[in-house]
Amino acid sequence: MLQIIQVATDIVVKNVLSDTIRVRASLILYESDPCICAQEDFIIFAEFSEVTGPIPLLTIPTYIEDSDIDLNSIILRIMSDPCICAQEDFIIFAEFSEVTGPIPLLTIPTYIEDSDIDLNSIILRIMSVDYQANSGGPFTMCQDAQVVRPEVLPGIYAYVHYFTLQDLQARGFVRPLCMAYLTPDRLKLDSILVELREHFLQTTHIMKFNNRQWFMEELCKTLHNLKQTQTKYFYLKQREEEGILPLTPEERMELNKMDIAQLVHQYTEYVHMQHVVEPHLCDEESRALVNSWKCELVLKESSLPQVESFLSRLKRDRLDKAGGKGLCSVLALSPWGSAAALWRMICALRHYCHCSMERELTMFPQEKAQAEANESVSDFVGQALSDSEYLQVLSSLANPKESYTSPTSSVRKSSTLVTKQEASFELKQSNSGDDLSSDSVAQDALEYMEANYLSTGTEGSSYHSLPESISPSPYTAHADSNVPVDGSSEEGSEGFVDVSDECVSADSWSENSEGVEEETEPTPVCVWGHNSLFNQPGHHILRFFKSFNKAAHHIVYSLLIGRTVVLCGTEHSICKVSLIITALKALIPVKEGGKPSVIRWHCGILVTSHIVNNQIIGLCVPERLSVYDMISHKDKNSVTILNVKSKQLFGPAYSGRLLASLETIPQLQTCDQSLLLYLQVISITLQEKVFVLRSLAGLEPNTNKIRNTLKQMDLKGCDGEVVKYLSSILPSIEII
Repeated sequence: MLQIIQVATDIVVKNVLSDTIRVRASLILYESDPCICAQEDFIIFAEFSEVTGPIPLLTIPTYIEDSDIDLNSIILRIMSDPCICAQEDFIIFAEFSEVTGPIPLLTIPTYIEDSDIDLNSIILRIMSVDYQANSGGPFTMCQDAQVVRPEVLPGIYAYVHYFTLQDLQARGFVRPLCMAYLTPDRLKLDSILVELREHFLQTTHIMKFNNRQWFMEELCKTLHNLKQTQTKYFYLKQREEEGILPLTPEERMELNKMDIAQLVHQYTEYVHMQHVVEPHLCDEESRALVNSWKCELVLKESSLPQVESFLSRLKRDRLDKAGGKGLCSVLALSPWGSAAALWRMICALRHYCHCSMERELTMFPQEKAQAEANESVSDFVGQALSDSEYLQVLSSLANPKESYTSPTSSVRKSSTLVTKQEASFELKQSNSGDDLSSDSVAQDALEYMEANYLSTGTEGSSYHSLPESISPSPYTAHADSNVPVDGSSEEGSEGFVDVSDECVSADSWSENSEGVEEETEPTPVCVWGHNSLFNQPGHHILRFFKSFNKAAHHIVYSLLIGRTVVLCGTEHSICKVSLIITALKALIPVKEGGKPSVIRWHCGILVTSHIVNNQIIGLCVPERLSVYDMISHKDKNSVTILNVKSKQLFGPAYSGRLLASLETIPQLQTCDQSLLLYLQVISITLQEKVFVLRSLAGLEPNTNKIRNTLKQMDLKGCDGEVVKYLSSILPSIEII
């Protein structure tokens, strides 16, 4: 009987090709009866190939491969398991009712209530202990308590945030509640714990502030009533003692029911409670936030049915409380604070629901340039009231018995999943054996470009460019990894290389006009899953390395030294060039907060401003002209030129150690994700060199000092140029 223990983790291993790579691996330990030492422990290193499925790469020790153990069955069983992100994170908002016990108030997303998850068992476990119990004594304001609960259900971990709202009618004047963030990923929960705690503290703060406002109003009303009761007691007592105006039977009965000692005790206690609550109402920022939510919700009552339902429930609860019909709902205890808290919980879930195995698959960070936006409070509320999921959750809180079966929060994961349309298009393309002609695609793209040119104008009448913002990025099926790429290398003089094919075969970059879509921003992708990088930077990067195997590492070298790469071809190459630019954008190093700048297709003469302001340029070379007719003589020596048709490369040749593995390793990869992860490993090595260079040479641009430091680091020639350029643009990093 064999038992398998699987530990899915991120580890760093030494590849058999002597290159370090970060991978996801599974540690398999075998135990057999009668003695666990009868069979040896071993490790399997495997990959889920897009072509062949799960395959073993190596075992430690290696002779396990020749044993009786069925490695393929083991790997298929392990790697066919979905990533932990296949199960969605969710939030539970619950109350420990003094009447019915622990009850769920709502879940985010709301359709979790209709799933197979046993919410009652979860709530019973997380609220079975009172972490805020007081041992008696004077009235105080309870502080929030936070607990991490492992395995509230098998495979589900929870961060539980306990807090209380004040209620004069409740036992001990408190209503215990909790918010719980539940996830199947324990490692992620550990990593976000500090941020999550701070976010939930801010969420409960606004709820408690609004509740204390309401609680203070209730205290004032109660004190006023007690004062009137005391006054009436003394009045009736005086009449009884003086006997001037005899008491009626009703007045005498009422007087006998009054206990002055109890009235004084209650009045004193409530005054003390008032003094305790008052200091917590001095937060003007919270007051402004509560008022903004109140105003916006009231204004939207007639236009939004969900808001109308929310306010109607609030009015009913207030009337029921005034009529003495038991405890009021949590909604009535903090109406505007609850509305704000719901939006903050939705935002928290959208922010933290990502998979811990997600990676942004670019060689260097390519952050979006973010403008400082100081959103006003009204903008914040307006954003919530225009969000369909928020309105659904708001309605769910007002009508807890209603069930929702239509998921509306799928937008949180849409960025990391291939859409059904894209998946069906991939299937259609993969089932088609014909290599589609690119003539019609190129013609359509050129007509699109011309129409844009005529409508928007250009820098000059002799040429125009297709900007990145409107450029097409046609989608094509995956290239067949078995397509042979014939090429021979012929080194040029003075460090320049010319890589070409003696006999150029049919173009393997098939194109289809039906897949034309605009490129999306880089999005983190779960590397344990098998999602496509559809239209994202890095899409088809493996295809580029295999099609241009003699030139690819020289192109990477040019990008890493800040040299503009020009991809030239005929008018029919526009789609092919666009695909290559999409693939190479993931390799462009940019300054902190910057984005790669490219021109997907340019018709006309390249001028210096084009070359200085862009890292990659697609250039149309008309028939009977050469690429050198399209670039001035002085600019020709400052760019690297790749002819996508003939595969000829004119530019500096790379020779060194840091990028040498790119000549062979990409040919062994099976998907874009694995190659991009390997390129990130190279990127980390380069950033370490940059860190050492800055530490030794300082931040001041002293050429002699930098040159001497690079010599001490044994970085010569091309490797020194790469590290030197990267040190001038990459943000400062700290290596621990």
